[in-house]
This record gives sequence, structure tokens and C-alpha cells, in this order.
Amino acid sequence: METAGNAILIFDDDKDILSICSYILEEKGWVVHTSINCNGIIQKVSFIKPAVILMDNWIPDQGGIVATRQLKSSNEFKHIPVIYFPPTAISKR
Repeated sequence: METAGNAILIFDDDKDILSICSYILEEKGWVVHTSINCNGIIQKVSFIKPAVILMDNWIPDQGGIVATRQLKSSNEFKHIPVIYFPPTAISKR
């Protein structure tokens, strides 16, 4: 999937957060892709080719930090910025 640099990939297990973030970012012109887990992160990033990744650092299973380390160990993907956001950053507003 080629996305011309405006794709964003969001990892979060909270579907409400994914929905809100998707709505806001799509309004700003991003092509938004979401995932409720980090399993197979290399394959997902390889397919989507996001310009940036938003990551819940407390996502279940593999976890955001472990997934980011896996991603950053790949020469092909280590340049992609990963921005962590805790669930409390959105849910307390």
C-alpha cells in the first residue's frame, strides 16, 4: 500500500480513542489506519508505510515499548517517528 507520505498508523486497544483520533486526523487530511494490538508490527508498517505512528504505551500483548524497539531495530523503519500517548492524556479531558 503506497500512501504518498500522509498515512498515520495508530496503535491503541481502546476503540473509542481510535475513533476519536481517526476523526480528528482525517479532518486534517491524514489517511488513518488503526490497530488494536502491536502483534505483527513490522508487517503492518511494511504494508501501510506510515509517515508517523501514534502508540499507546500500555497496549496489551506485546506492549508499545517492546513493539517500538522491534520497529526501530529494522533499518527499513527506524526513521519513522513514534509518538507515545497515554490513555489518560485523552480520557481525562
